Amino acid sequence: MERFDFRKRQDEPLYSITFSAERPPGDTGHAFITFNHEDEQKRMTTFESVGFYPPGEKTDGVVKFYTSVFSEGPLKDDFLHDADTKMVVTVNKEQYEAAREVYAGWKARQEKNGNHYVLVVNDCTTFVGEVARAIGLETSLRVTALFPKDYDLALIENQKERQEAKLKEQKLLEEQKEEQRRKDEAARKLREQQAAAAALMQMEMARRAAAAQQAAAAEAAAQAAQEAAAAQQAAAQRAAAEQAAAQMRAQQEAWAAQQRAQAEAAQRASQEAAARAAQQARGSMGFGPSSGGGGSYSGPTISPLR
Repeated sequence: MERFDFRKRQDEPLYSITFSAERPPGDTGHAFITFNHEDEQKRMTTFESVGFYPPGEKTDGVVKFYTSVFSEGPLKDDFLHDADTKMVVTVNKEQYEAAREVYAGWKARQEKNGNHYVLVVNDCTTFVGEVARAIGLETSLRVTALFPKDYDLALIENQKERQEAKLKEQKLLEEQKEEQRRKDEAARKLREQQAAAAALMQMEMARRAAAAQQAAAAEAAAQAAQEAAAAQQAAAQRAAAEQAAAQMRAQQEAWAAQQRAQAEAAQRASQEAAARAAQQARGSMGFGPSSGGGGSYSGPTISPLR
């Protein structure tokens, strides 16, 4: 038994179609379909097997020879039919319903006009092929697989090739996704590195700006200190100059006072000397009292000069 999963979604009840075939010795063989699906309401899995037959009766599972290839053939229940090959295909609901529509079409023709059984043209394998194509399976030409079992085996091989191709495609997609993931990861790391480099650059620029501000502030502080020192020195120089000027003024005032004192002293000495000379002159002229006389001078008295 071969199993294939051709679902496009995995989130719905299970639907599957089983393709079966047999070829007993001395017979052309038979192919039939089994419909399987999970019934959520009944909480069970339902099965329905059906195949297209030529007119005639079965003996030990072998269909007896029929007289006309254009006889009307019936659809029969194959639930208890044996099979040499089986292929179970899991499908989605819409694929399952497409297969059921094929079955309904064959039933409608049988009920209305009848299905003419024509070997290789309209037989059990024809019915199986229509169901297979309805769900999207790859089928083979009847000329390459005339008997039902051969057709079923070819159907299995076709699906294996399809599955292998699908697996290769999935692998390729996964490799492409992985390559894209690596590229995205490399791009992400590059963006992170660029962002980190930009952040470092911004930090460096901020550091340089801060250093420049500090340098400017230090230079301004140094200049201010120089200006303050210069102002202090100028103030000291002004104070020294004012002190020197004050000392000079004091010296000049002291010298002037000394000169005035000396001039006054000289004037007083000169006046005293003149007074003494005048007194002496008066004494020598006899205007003053003498040792032999008792009279006195009643004239004006000369005061010393001041």
